[in-house]
Amino acid sequence: MKIAILTHFNVANHGAVLQAHALRHDLQSRGHSVVFFENIRRVEPHTFKQIVSPFSFKSIRKKLTYNRDLRAFKPFHQTLPAEKDPPGCGAYVVGSDQVWSVDFHGHHLPLVFLDVFPENALRISYAASFGRPIPENLRDEVGDYLKKITAISVREQNAVDWVRDLSGREARWVCDPALLCDAEHYDTLLPQGKPKPAKPYVFAHFLTPDKTRSAQNIARLLGVNKIISSRRVSCNPLDIALGVKPFVGVPEWLWRIKHARFTITNSYHATLFSILCKVPFITIPFKGDFADRNDRLASVALRLGLEKRICDPSLPGALAAAVNAPVNWHDVHQRLAAWRDETRVFFQEAGLG
Repeated sequence: MKIAILTHFNVANHGAVLQAHALRHDLQSRGHSVVFFENIRRVEPHTFKQIVSPFSFKSIRKKLTYNRDLRAFKPFHQTLPAEKDPPGCGAYVVGSDQVWSVDFHGHHLPLVFLDVFPENALRISYAASFGRPIPENLRDEVGDYLKKITAISVREQNAVDWVRDLSGREARWVCDPALLCDAEHYDTLLPQGKPKPAKPYVFAHFLTPDKTRSAQNIARLLGVNKIISSRRVSCNPLDIALGVKPFVGVPEWLWRIKHARFTITNSYHATLFSILCKVPFITIPFKGDFADRNDRLASVALRLGLEKRICDPSLPGALAAAVNAPVNWHDVHQRLAAWRDETRVFFQEAGLG
């Protein structure tokens, strides 16, 4: 069967592109032909005119960084085949990531809730995320869309209740697609021929806001002298002058997690890949306006028995306690295997084998 996936596959975000890759790989392993639906979210670099207007140091740096990030991700984007309007699809799968976020997709809800596709095709959500609760003025509309979906699964545990409340439907709580593949699969994406690091290091990957001081404290607690981040120093003179430090590409990002002595992050997917690679980690929860991002962290930590790895470094002694606490990787991966089995059942019941 030909399947079209609707997700954020073409953005400059390591977790987003890797979860897209993993879902495609899993569906292909079930014998399906898989493409990505190109128009869910248009991603274009800033033009020169956009970069210099408005003319401020901060905006120029951010826009240049964004362009450099897209360039770093382009080789991986090219491994994910996309079509603007894929013909002949027997199924449409939306997910994972925040594909049901009204902040991202409020202007085309019928698309992301699969209402625009043929009724005789399978319309399935896999590990879809709302990001935050649906606003009151959109609840009836979204509830109607959910009632028409063939099979519903969600990424966060609390979204099971949200779907039930909106539509009366039962949703399955499944793992993020990135967890469907094991570490050995991701080894095939690592930079070819790159040797293992000569010295141990702490890997620091932060979305906003940065927590560099916490990374330094962890390195000190571990007796490690080196911290490596997910960004690189550009050789471009303009980038150097403006402080532009773009992300490393996907292969290098995976390599830095795999070989780290320890990971500190506030990223959901950096957390997942630390788990897959059995690298001890601490994930710092968000506060304030970004606190709703913590639902996804809480869900996976609860399911895999890793609640103590979610750590607020501002609490006295919390960082040292988390660093010194051992991780029972055997138990974690047994739980993960059981969660993967539930995904297989979901796909079978949804008609994807």
